[in-house]
Amino acid sequence: MMKLITLTLAFSLILVSNLFSQTYNMTSGNDTTCSGTFYDNGGLGLYGNNQNLTQTFYPGLPGSVIKVTFTTFQTEVNTDRLLIYDGPTTASPLLGVYSGNGTLNGVSFKSTSGCLTFNFISDGSINLNGWAATVSCTYACQNYTVLTDSTFPIADTNNEIKICVGTPVNMLGNANYPNSGSYYNQSNST
Repeated sequence: MMKLITLTLAFSLILVSNLFSQTYNMTSGNDTTCSGTFYDNGGLGLYGNNQNLTQTFYPGLPGSVIKVTFTTFQTEVNTDRLLIYDGPTTASPLLGVYSGNGTLNGVSFKSTSGCLTFNFISDGSINLNGWAATVSCTYACQNYTVLTDSTFPIADTNNEIKICVGTPVNMLGNANYPNSGSYYNQSNST
């Protein structure tokens, strides 16, 4: 009986979360979010012919960046392409051009600038299932500064350590974490 109640509760939670999660079908425009499912312009069906759509996702949390993880991917090889950019426009750095069956399954893209831009181009024939991907927010890697405390052997006046092959070098160091306390709580002990 307890197992039945647990299964019923788990199924209900999954159903409710799916009912309220945001869905984004590929369009030309911008979205600010930290959760949802991103589909090609056909949604759960086939994508359309002669598409040239550009969509940008911006993070919905201050200080965070967009992360998109593909769960399925199927486009016509070399003719129906998804271009992914690290930034707000197609002039941003290109992360890659993708087509084919399963090419991006399980692959994640995390922006370094905050947002990701997707440009989907399809030809006039052969429509496939397209893609499904989860959209989320995460925090970019924190910057830090490495501080050398000491070395053995000690560096010479040119700040060089001259050793023979096989001689061990011991280094003790420290680091400075300028963003600690804002979105991160980091120190040398973490």
